[in-house]
Amino acid sequence: MKKLKSILTIILVMALCASLFTAAYAKGNGKNGKQPVLNDDIRTLIELGLLFGSDADGVTYEYAKSKPTRIQAFIIYLRLMNDSEKLEQYLWHEGHDNFDDHRGHSPFVKKGMAFAKAHPEYNWIGSNGRFNPMAHLTAREFAKVLLVALGYTIPEDFTWKTVESFAEKLGLNVPKGSFTFETLAAMTVQALNMSVKGNTALKLIDRLGLNPVTDTVKPAVTDVVLSAPYTAGPPSVDGKVTVYFSEAITSGTLTDLSNYAVDLDGSAAAYTRAQLSPASGASAVPAADRKSVTLTIPGSALQGGVSAGAGVTDITISGLKDAADNTMDTITVFVRKAASLTAVSAPAAIAVNKLQVTFSNPMKTIDAGEFRLYKPDGVTPVTAGTGYALDATGKIVTITLASILTADARAAASDPAAVKLAIGTANTKDIFGNTVSGDVAVASVSAATPATVTILDKIAPVITALETQDLDKDGCLDAVRLTFSENIKDSTVSAHNFDVAGYSGEAFSPAAAGDTAGNHIIYITFKESGAPDTGTAPAITYTQGTLEDSAGNKLTSTGALATTDKAAPAVMTALPVSTLTAGGATSGAALVLSENLTTESRAAVLSAVLAHVTVNDLGTAGDIAFTYAWTANSLLVVSITANANGGTNPDNIVLAAASADLLDAAGNKAAGAQIIK
Repeated sequence: MKKLKSILTIILVMALCASLFTAAYAKGNGKNGKQPVLNDDIRTLIELGLLFGSDADGVTYEYAKSKPTRIQAFIIYLRLMNDSEKLEQYLWHEGHDNFDDHRGHSPFVKKGMAFAKAHPEYNWIGSNGRFNPMAHLTAREFAKVLLVALGYTIPEDFTWKTVESFAEKLGLNVPKGSFTFETLAAMTVQALNMSVKGNTALKLIDRLGLNPVTDTVKPAVTDVVLSAPYTAGPPSVDGKVTVYFSEAITSGTLTDLSNYAVDLDGSAAAYTRAQLSPASGASAVPAADRKSVTLTIPGSALQGGVSAGAGVTDITISGLKDAADNTMDTITVFVRKAASLTAVSAPAAIAVNKLQVTFSNPMKTIDAGEFRLYKPDGVTPVTAGTGYALDATGKIVTITLASILTADARAAASDPAAVKLAIGTANTKDIFGNTVSGDVAVASVSAATPATVTILDKIAPVITALETQDLDKDGCLDAVRLTFSENIKDSTVSAHNFDVAGYSGEAFSPAAAGDTAGNHIIYITFKESGAPDTGTAPAITYTQGTLEDSAGNKLTSTGALATTDKAAPAVMTALPVSTLTAGGATSGAALVLSENLTTESRAAVLSAVLAHVTVNDLGTAGDIAFTYAWTANSLLVVSITANANGGTNPDNIVLAAASADLLDAAGNKAAGAQIIK
């Protein structure tokens, strides 16, 4: 039953793949002009992206009948190990350490040999310092390749002498006789349907993400390179851009020009979208492995563009599918002229918990944890990123920090300078696979990371408090006290950008109310209304002007902001008593306040008044009657009446209340004792 299931799985893979093939895979000279047909195993490996053939013709019938070489087997081995992308990203150049026999071969072969030598863990080390790239492979050697891909190792599981017997025991046939690509394909298809070591439920084809039935990974763009620049001529030359993908793309979607649109970089920094079409002379020519496509972009579509890359700034790609029918997400990628490391410019704190970094290339992967901030000493860690957002260009990254900074980008107010930044290079890469470069880049971020790049303070100041004031304590509002998140340059403050609702004559003086110049507090004064109003709290609006912090960041427009009542009640009027005459004439005193007091304050004031009225004040006890009442929340009236016995003129009656007793609804205390005679 298990064997039947394996056979059915292979047949299903082949059936899915066979429907996608055309005669393009069968370039060869057969009898009577008929093209020989590639067998199912060869076609399966082609569609799974394991076999590509020659650059010029792909996999032909003649190629399938040829003998594989060691370098070809090494490339297939890397694909089976899911490591082929490492070879593609390997930055090789002439002069790299290599095997002794690398001379005389193509750059691709030299690069593969150098990669094998740089990675001895693959165990493709050759003998006597030689790789022997063009030596023909044997069935035993390839059986070893497949066993390693399945997770088995030497000497733990098998030895070189027991390769065939161990493979046969697992169910992998090792044929005798001539070893060709057809033989290689048959062994590979068989191995793809075998379980990997230690997991009978997981087949090799599933682990590699190659199975059209189980592969759910979407293809992705890995690079966009200028192949040939557009020139106006005469004669004009069309531009060519090559787009590279993470896996093979189906021919139908790869050559469909409606899946590509270009944005042209205009002279006014405006972008014009141009859909590619055959009518315009555009074309899409795929590579033999269908992991890249070269787009010819006609000069007629590029008039007025600049040479950012064939006149094209970026390309929007959509609708592309892999062999498993996974559709690539629509993406806009940028053309580059040559491989370049991604550089960082202007790292800055834009909020107390936000770091913004601009990269030279559009970014593909961001690891927020690799963005770490340090004290000015460069070694004391402060915080790290917990999340990120990319802008539409892909170049500007905003990192959310785990903890907040001060409003001027310091770890603490006592620090002498802003924090420093280090970015790890393990996972943060651009769309071309380049890691971060420059002084900000470190191999890994840790508590000992030597950070050297000081970030900029781009945190705009914000208003944290707005408080009404009665600076001259006459019961009329005359200022608003503004507190900011950081120090403000007084020279940049312009009062006409502030509007206090219901008042006029807004003005600013750095020394108002004894304020210290250049700190985080300012006073905006205005003309008094002339009426008692310490109990009101007018809104204040700021329209962005020149006000900025010490780093030059401007305060943004606010809209109407509520103020907090911080103006204390004040005595507006104190009316003295009149001379009393015997027989009941009445006189009195009045205390008028600038705003209402609390119920508790009014009761406390009455108690204080009683405490200050003595017999000496009133003369003989009983000669004068003393009454008092609050006729309004801000008006105290005291009445003094002489009885029939007459009495002494009470001109020295004192109405007094301690400032602690005079509280308005906001809890503001009147300044000083209020005394009336």
